[in-house]
Amino acid sequence: MWLQTTGDANDNDIDMDNLTYTYQNGNGLSNLLVNVADAVTTGSNEGFKDGNTDPNLDDYEYDANGNMIKDRNKGISNITYNYLNLPTQIEFEGTNDKITYLYSESFRDRGSEIPRDTIARERGGKLLRSRGNLL
Repeated sequence: MWLQTTGDANDNDIDMDNLTYTYQNGNGLSNLLVNVADAVTTGSNEGFKDGNTDPNLDDYEYDANGNMIKDRNKGISNITYNYLNLPTQIEFEGTNDKITYLYSESFRDRGSEIPRDTIARERGGKLLRSRGNLL
């Protein structure tokens, strides 16, 4: 599969993306995306950002249940899931940064713990943390 896009934020007619998608097993019967390659190498700071520069490593990896556990384009080194296949923690490559997901007893998403100086919101939009301070 592939996707081509042109134009930028200023409506300039430039190639922005020329993406080729590779799926696990390669015969089109899988929905597990393993690689995205962009043939556009210059001219735009927008569009797809290829964070995986090692041609010997897949961009994405999955566990036995089909949950994504690595996203090298976004620098995600590990995603941990609970027994319901809901994400519980996301860890980032080369840092101690992580996002921990919180769930209620009924396993509805209650929000996230983001231990950085940032703004965190519940999925419903309620502000939980602003610049490191709990609200």
